[in-house]
Amino acid sequence: MRQVIILSLIAFLLLFANCASQSYADRLDVYGIGAGPKPGSNDAHAIDESKLNNAKVAYTPQLVIKEQDVSKNTKAALGDALTREFEGKPELLAAWLSEKQDLENVALLIDKNGVVAWHGRFNKQDVPGVIGVEGYKMLGGAQRITFSEALKKYVDKEKTQKYKEDKKIEFKKGFFDYGKEGPFVYTKLPQLKVKGSDGTTVDISEVAQNGKPTLLIFFMSSARKKEAADKAQNAIGFITSGGGTQKIVPQKVLYFIEDGYLFEK
Repeated sequence: MRQVIILSLIAFLLLFANCASQSYADRLDVYGIGAGPKPGSNDAHAIDESKLNNAKVAYTPQLVIKEQDVSKNTKAALGDALTREFEGKPELLAAWLSEKQDLENVALLIDKNGVVAWHGRFNKQDVPGVIGVEGYKMLGGAQRITFSEALKKYVDKEKTQKYKEDKKIEFKKGFFDYGKEGPFVYTKLPQLKVKGSDGTTVDISEVAQNGKPTLLIFFMSSARKKEAADKAQNAIGFITSGGGTQKIVPQKVLYFIEDGYLFEK
């Protein structure tokens, strides 16, 4: 039994070493997209871009929160997140956030033809092992693979996802619950204009169709916690012991992608 455990450990270390040595710096565009830091607070949604060499960060200054006209009792019962709607641009994110409220660490891996190939959520320290939706079975149910497997398939091997022209992204209630998970798989993104950190406008839908795979990581949430809770969440996110089961804050996701996949050889 001991020998089996040792052999398993060796196999895991070899697999990790192989993954760690694989750089996608020249073959994968990475964008983190958020609402921007909350002024005057220790905000887990603020990204220190000085620690990023290849990954880029963009923001959505034209996206605004509209408070719904509800009673104080309703607001107290449902909380801020469930009594808010989003308006403005990009329309895609306004509709998506209004329905889902929380896009923290939601990721889309887009193939070289601009088709969304994998849809997942980095909600724990084990980023390579995060399982996301790659497609759907004929008789129902999602087809799932890990983020690491998706990178190997759509970046290493340059395979492409099926594209369904009739599966349009419509900004109406219910679309984002399609199949419960991964509603964007098989689609191409509509216009998605954001602001780069240098102030220039970037259309992510055009970036995603430049003949190279693209990884989008959204770090957006209307459910902003109080500052004390933010600090507590930051502390949890920075813990690395315990088998990688802890939740991970958005800034750590981008740092991990940068260090683990976009390093210079």
